[in-house]
Amino acid sequence: MHNRLSVNKLDPAACENISDGQPKECAIGSNPLMPMVAFEADESAARVDPFDAREECNVIGLEPARSQGALGEDELQRQIEILERALITRDEEIERLTRHTVMIDQSVSSMVAGVLSYLMPRRQRKSVNPLFNEPWYFSTYPEIRELGLDPYFHYLRIGGFSGYNPNPLFDSAWYLREYADVRASLINPLEHYYLSGVTEGRDPSPSFGDDPGIPDFFYNSYHRLLSRPDIDPACPLGIIRKEFDKQFYIARYLNAPENRKWRAWPFLHYFYIGARHGYSPNDSFSEEFYVNLYKDVREAIARKEIRSGFWHYLATGKKEGRSCRHKLSEALEWALPGVTQPLLRARAADIEARIKPVTMRKREDGLRKLFVFMPNFNPDIAFGGYRALFELLRGLTRYCEKLNLIIEIVVTAELAANKQYFLWRTEGSHLQELFIDVDVYGLRERSYLSLGPRDRFLCYSSLDAMIASPLAALTDEPRVLALVQEYEPIFHEHSAIYALCSSGFDVPSYPVFNSSALASYFRSHKLGIFKHKANAVEKKDFAVFEHVLNCLPRQSLDSMRARKERLCVVYARPEAHAARNLYEFIEITLKQLCQAGHFGANWRFVGLGCLSPLQPVELGGGHHLEFIEKMPEDEYKRFASTIDLGISLMLAPHPSVVPFELATTGAVVVTNTYDNRPKEFFTAISTNIISVEPTLRGLSAGIIYALEKVENFQSRWNNTYIPKTHTWASLFDETFISSTIARILE
Repeated sequence: MHNRLSVNKLDPAACENISDGQPKECAIGSNPLMPMVAFEADESAARVDPFDAREECNVIGLEPARSQGALGEDELQRQIEILERALITRDEEIERLTRHTVMIDQSVSSMVAGVLSYLMPRRQRKSVNPLFNEPWYFSTYPEIRELGLDPYFHYLRIGGFSGYNPNPLFDSAWYLREYADVRASLINPLEHYYLSGVTEGRDPSPSFGDDPGIPDFFYNSYHRLLSRPDIDPACPLGIIRKEFDKQFYIARYLNAPENRKWRAWPFLHYFYIGARHGYSPNDSFSEEFYVNLYKDVREAIARKEIRSGFWHYLATGKKEGRSCRHKLSEALEWALPGVTQPLLRARAADIEARIKPVTMRKREDGLRKLFVFMPNFNPDIAFGGYRALFELLRGLTRYCEKLNLIIEIVVTAELAANKQYFLWRTEGSHLQELFIDVDVYGLRERSYLSLGPRDRFLCYSSLDAMIASPLAALTDEPRVLALVQEYEPIFHEHSAIYALCSSGFDVPSYPVFNSSALASYFRSHKLGIFKHKANAVEKKDFAVFEHVLNCLPRQSLDSMRARKERLCVVYARPEAHAARNLYEFIEITLKQLCQAGHFGANWRFVGLGCLSPLQPVELGGGHHLEFIEKMPEDEYKRFASTIDLGISLMLAPHPSVVPFELATTGAVVVTNTYDNRPKEFFTAISTNIISVEPTLRGLSAGIIYALEKVENFQSRWNNTYIPKTHTWASLFDETFISSTIARILE
C-alpha cells in the first residue's frame, strides 16, 4: 500500500471572484477547522505489481511478447516508440510535481505551524508570521471573534483566499490577482510574500503608504521585515539594502513636512514608495536619468516586471555597461553607438604619415628612372583601375626601353611592399612577366629616394600625385603623369581626406583620363587641369583613353528563348570602400519587388563582385540573392552567357565598366544616371541599357520596365551592345604613347 500526501485545493472559481477587502464564502470547505493535511490510501498504486511485466505493459499500452522473436521488426519499432513517449511523459510529470513540491514546501511548514498554534491554549498562541496583526484582524472582522475562531488559523486557511487582509497594508485579493504564479501555486498570499515575495520585489498592495491614517506600528512591522538578518545578501533585496544610502535619502527626499514620519524608516519608504516615484537610492545612481534614457527599462517597470531602474541596474544593467548617472559621452554612445569615438585622431596620424615629405638624395650616375607611385601592390585588390595601370605599364615598358628609362614601383600606402606574394598570385600570367625584373619597395622602407635630374613620376591616385609633386619639382619636368580614373574625393565623406584628395588634382600634372565621360566631368566642373587651363587641349595638355571591355559571349536568339530559368545578375559590392555602387539600394529594391510578386518562380538572383563568402539574402516570394566571389575571367565569361537582367549602379562621374560588359551579352541592364551621364548618354550606346535616377523609386521603376523588355528576345538580340574591338596592347601602343605621355617622358 502506497501513501500519498493530499493537500486540499482551492476552488478556482472562488479565486476569480475575489474582490478588494470583501470576504467571500469559503471556497475550500464548509468546516473552517478542517485538517489542512491528510494521508489517504492510494488504492490504485496497489493494483500494479512493479515486478509483473505483463501488468506493467498494460499500464503503458503495450502487449507483452508471447515468445522470443514473436514480434516483427515494424511492431518492435512501434513498441519502442510507445516506450519512449511513455518515458518522456513520466519525466515531464516528475518535473511538474517537483516544481509544485518546491512551491508549497515552505507554505506547508507555515500551515503546520498554524495548526500547532491552533491546538495550543489560547493564551500561548502566537502568529507565526509577524506581518499578521491579530488585534486589527479581530476589529476589522468581528465575526471571527464571535465564532470563536483562531484569527491567524482562519486567515491562513480561509481568509487569505477570500478577500480578508492580515493588516491594513497588505491587500490579499490584489496580491492574488496581480501575481498569477502565486494564485496558481495555492500558497497563502501573506505566506508567499513573507517567505519570498518581498525579496523578489513584489508589492503588498497597490498603494502602500498612501493612507496617512494608518498608525506607525503597522509600518514598523514592514521595516522589521526588510531588516531581517536572514535575507540573502546576494538576492535583489539584499543587494539594494546594502547599496542604499540612508543619510542621502533622508536629506534629499524626507525633509518635506508630509514626509517627516518616514525619517525613521528611510529604506522602507524607498522600497515601497520612493522607487515607484523615481527616487534615487544613493548619490551614485540617478533613477530619473536611468529610466528616462533606457526605454526597455521604462517599459519593464510599466509592465511591473521590475520595481525600478536601480533594480534593473543591479540585476543586469551594470553587467551590460549601462550608465548609472548622466555622462554626456555614455548617453550619446547608448543612442548613437560609436559617435563619441575620436577616430579622426587616428586618421590624423595616418594622413601625417602618408604625406610626410620624402627624404631625397641627388643621383649623378646619368641613369633615368620612371617612379610609379601607387597605394598598394596587391593582386587581390586589382580592380578595373589597377588593371588599366598595369596595362599602361606594359605599353610603357616597351617605350621606356627606347628612352633608357628604368621603371621602379614605389608603394605609398603599405608599410612594406610584398613583391613575392604578387608574383606567386600572378604566376603564369603576363603580370608576373611584367614585374619579375622590376624593383618594388615601400616608400617608407628606404631612408631616402635617390633622384636624378631627368627622372619622371607616374601616379596612380591624386594623393600619390601630391606626394610625388615636390620631388618632380626638383627635376627638369615638374609635371607628374597623373592617371585619373575617378574624381577620387567621392570615395570619402566630406572630410580631411576628401579635401586632401581634391588638392591632389591641383598639382602640376599631365592627366591621363580613363574615359571621355570623366574628362568631360572635370572640364565642366573646372577641376584639375581645367581649373588652371580652361582651354586645355587633348594630347597636348592631357590624354584620354576608353577602358577596354571584356566582350562577353553574345547570347543567341534561340538560347534566350529556350532557357526556362531566368538569371538576374547584380554587381554586388557590399564593402564600405565600394559605397558608390549603391548596394543597399539594390537589395532593398529587389526585396520590395520580389515580395510584391514582380518576379516569377523561375528567376534566380546572383551577386558578383564581393570580396568574401557571404550568406544569401532572403528577398521574399521564395527568392534569395546568392553571392559569388570574384570570378576568374574565363569563368565569368561562361557565366555571363546566361544573363537576362543585369543591375549595376555607380554614383560617381566615371561611367563604370560593368553595365556595358553585361550589355554585350544581350542582357537588359539597369544602371543610373549621373551629372555627366544623362539618359541620352546610354541610349546612344544601346537601348538595352535602361538608365534611372539614383533613387529607390527610380531603381524600382527601371527594374519593372526591364522585366518587360527581358521577354522581347528579338529586341534584346538586335540591340546587343557591340563595342569597338580593341585590346589593351592596341590601346596603349606606341602611337598613343608617343602622341601623349611621351611629352612628359622625353
